[in-house]
Amino acid sequence: MKLREVQRENKRGGFPESERKQGKQFQEATENLETETEAEVKR
Repeated sequence: MKLREVQRENKRGGFPESERKQGKQFQEATENLETETEAEVKR
């Protein structure tokens, strides 16, 4: 499932709590990865 779909479902409250947490962790991990990638590019 794409991140945008996860966020949309979270806003609608379409996921049980455990899946909502996983979606949040996935979102944070993706943001961290993007930040790390940007840092790599700047080097």
